[in-house]
Amino acid sequence: ISYFNMLEHVPDPRAQVETSFKLLAPGGVLVVEVPNAESLSGFSDLVFKDQVVRQLFPPHHIMVFSPKSLRYLVQACGFKPEATWFFGLDVYNLVLHLGMAVPSFLQSKFAELLLDLNNELQTVIDKHEVSAQVMLLARKP
Repeated sequence: ISYFNMLEHVPDPRAQVETSFKLLAPGGVLVVEVPNAESLSGFSDLVFKDQVVRQLFPPHHIMVFSPKSLRYLVQACGFKPEATWFFGLDVYNLVLHLGMAVPSFLQSKFAELLLDLNNELQTVIDKHEVSAQVMLLARKP
């Protein structure tokens, strides 16, 4: 069972995960992907409160998750977490925020440099687990 960009939209994510646990046979796999509230993108959304780009998108994202709270959720429902991946568009989101705050920023050499180094910078962000998205794979014992 997979929940891609879904649990942040429901009022009771625990009920969703508990239902998944009941439906899966032993050894069955649950994959959950949600925005990471502890990401650089989440931080930039908080800094630029009047221009949320996508991470903490109210009123549509009614739940927020950290990697720790996501692991807790699936474990509390009986699953055993097996793997976690981090990925996102954090550098791009930051450039968007800066460009909306100061439109001339988008024409700057610094903006160009950030976008040119996007892949390398995002790799560092992913490695430090502060990416926009977190995906967790868990198994029913």
